[in-house]
Amino acid sequence: MSKEEISVPEAIAVGLGAIIGAGIFVLSGAAISLAGSYSILAFLFIGALSVLVAMSLGELTTIFPHEKGSTYSYVFKAFGHELGLLTGIMVYFSFSTSISAVAEGFGSYLSSALHEPSLSH
Repeated sequence: MSKEEISVPEAIAVGLGAIIGAGIFVLSGAAISLAGSYSILAFLFIGALSVLVAMSLGELTTIFPHEKGSTYSYVFKAFGHELGLLTGIMVYFSFSTSISAVAEGFGSYLSSALHEPSLSH
């Protein structure tokens, strides 16, 4: 397998990690306490929207089979370099902040498991 290919399980793991993110682990309790049973409907609605986004990206992959699959490539083809670059930068910062959220959530859970004080409490 070349460096430009990933297996189906790897693609599923990357996709689920990007779609679900840390929010479902960090914010589920707060969402349920604020919205009650309606939070389940909100999760289902967002899940349906995520499926639509994934299907759109899959369709773009079939339209541009020789592209590497980056969001930048798709926006560049449709709107040019400036918007492609802006999209690439936004995706970069989006992933950076989601990694930070995962680290904060892990730290909060670990500190509560060890009965240590946390920055978020």
